[in-house]
Amino acid sequence: SIEDDKVIQKIEFFDDQFGLAMGTGGVILKSIDSGETWQNIDFPDSNFRFRDFEFINADTILAVAQSFPYSTPMGQKAYLLISEDQGDSWNVIYEELNAVWFNIDFKNYPKGASAGWGGIQTTEDGGLTWQAVDLVDEEITGYDIKFVDDQIAYAVINDFFVGDLIMKTTDGGQQWDISYQGSNSG
Repeated sequence: SIEDDKVIQKIEFFDDQFGLAMGTGGVILKSIDSGETWQNIDFPDSNFRFRDFEFINADTILAVAQSFPYSTPMGQKAYLLISEDQGDSWNVIYEELNAVWFNIDFKNYPKGASAGWGGIQTTEDGGLTWQAVDLVDEEITGYDIKFVDDQIAYAVINDFFVGDLIMKTTDGGQQWDISYQGSNSG
């Protein structure tokens, strides 16, 4: 069992046997029997809030986390972590000050993307370096990003001035266009 102050926020299975669940307080749970039992993986930092993770293959997993608790991105750090032993141990491979990431997509590993406060960032080297994507304006939050293939992707964005947007790229993330525009009237 996990401590009362920890909350599981994400679950994903690599196949019909192997899955992980992650969340606040550095909680990581691992199942190798289709979720019948869960092993608590000891993660050394209880100030981590795991937001999202993605299986690259049966051994390698990338996860995005941030320092916790937070109310604004100022002073927060976004972290990209890697496990190369099915989630049993983790190493930070990238960190960014004053950032919060909600989602990552590495469908085309080592190419990847992140969504968070400030919008979308992309990487070509498995997350070691990141480049901000020029979108609508500076006052945006990216909530989700998903690649369909190596060229087409969609991102859910909220622009403070424009409202909710679904952005689409057809060139691997270099150029983004508005696919849907909602309202900012709440």
